[in-house]
Formats: sequence, C-alpha cells, structure tokens
Amino acid sequence: MFTALTFILLLLGLLSSIQQVSSFALFNVSCELYPGPCNNNCYAIFVANKRSNLNWDKPTSQTKSKRRRDAGCDPNPCKNGKMDKPSSDEDSCDEYPYASTVEGGTGAIIRCTDENENLNEGSALGAFLTSNDGPYCLDEGGANDGYEYRKSSGNYIQAKRDADGNMYHERHVPDPADYFPLENRREFLLDNGETGLLMSRDLETSYEGVKVVTGHVNGTASTARVIRELHGIDKSPALRPRHLKSRVAGAQ
Repeated sequence: MFTALTFILLLLGLLSSIQQVSSFALFNVSCELYPGPCNNNCYAIFVANKRSNLNWDKPTSQTKSKRRRDAGCDPNPCKNGKMDKPSSDEDSCDEYPYASTVEGGTGAIIRCTDENENLNEGSALGAFLTSNDGPYCLDEGGANDGYEYRKSSGNYIQAKRDADGNMYHERHVPDPADYFPLENRREFLLDNGETGLLMSRDLETSYEGVKVVTGHVNGTASTARVIRELHGIDKSPALRPRHLKSRVAGAQ
C-alpha cells in the first residue's frame, strides 16, 4: 500500500561553463502545495510537448526578466485583462519552461495562478537549484481548459493586443499528436513510501537510486531515492493500462 501520488518529478540538468550538462537531479513539484503551477507544468509537457529536461545556466536577474517578458508574463497579463483566469484571485503569471532555465522565454506556456502558489513553487525551485542537491497530470484527452496561453505574433485571435500592437496573448491550441497517453507516463516508488509521476516523455532512462529533492526546511534539503519503477497493476489507477484500470493492486 503506497501513499498518495506525488504528482511530478522534474528532471533538470545543470549546465557547466562550457554549456555541457555536468549533472542532473530530480525536483519534486507538489500538486498539493501549488496546484496551479503544477497543472501548468503538466499541460506544457504532456499536452503541449514542451521538453522536461531543462538546463539551469545560473542566469542573472536581467536574463530572467527578459525570459519572463519573452514568455509573456511581464507585464503581468493576469492583472491587465489580457488572459482569462480560473478564478478572480489567480493573478500571478506562471510560465513553463521556467525563466531560470535556458529553455525559458519565447514559446513558453503560461497560466494565471494563485500568487502564493507561484511564489512557493519558485522558492522551492530556487532552493533546489542553488543547493544542487494537477488535472493535466492525470487528465485523459489533453484539451485546453481555456486558461493555458502562449505569447505569439500575427493576427488578433481571441485575445487582446499588447501595447506594442504586434504581440498578443492567445490560447494555446493543443495538437492531438502531441498528447502523451496516461498509461505511458512513468511512476516510481520512493524510499519514503511515496510514489512519483515522472514529468517527462522519456521511456528509456533508468532512475533507480536517483536522489529526489522533496522539499527544503530552513535551508536544508529533504530527499528520497527512487527504489523502482511501477508497472501494470502496481501503478496508480489513472496511470494503468486501460485493461487494468478497474483492478486492485495486489489482486491476482
């Protein structure tokens, strides 16, 4: 019997000064603590086909600010009416890929989320990177719920123009060919008793023994390690192959 699924394990690469990946670690994004950003991440990877192996290049504040502008989060479209929001108090712009990574910026998927959720996820990610230690996650079908956007150029389509008159926010239209089926999403058992959904389309890499940063308390990272990958009936019900969805784990 396993505890509730820890929804996302995010694979991040750390770039060396010569722009080669020098190390990698897994970062746990909690859908319980920050459901809005978690949901946006899952949509970006499993529906919009954004890459999950991100590279942190220790960007300056100016670089991060530029990436957020290029992504469409600055000025904040959640406070000026340029994007629809799931609720009136979700007025913080969340982007994936993150502005702190090389892949952030132009073409990112953005969503209006709760400000505290966004700040908490950002703080956890920042602590993870510097220490170097949602529905879209388990939704079948991959339709946009109306709150996933990207910044684009071209004709005005169901959105409001930015001040420059050339850029606008439009709803991201998912391509069915990009949808990553639930049963292909990989789930792992951790040595703390939790299970984790890998936020990646990778089907080949072995993660047994890999350390997962599950949180930070007073600057100290709490970690777990991957014991093994779960398959078939051992996976969470939503992630099982169709013919096993109704069966109970452990049943013969």
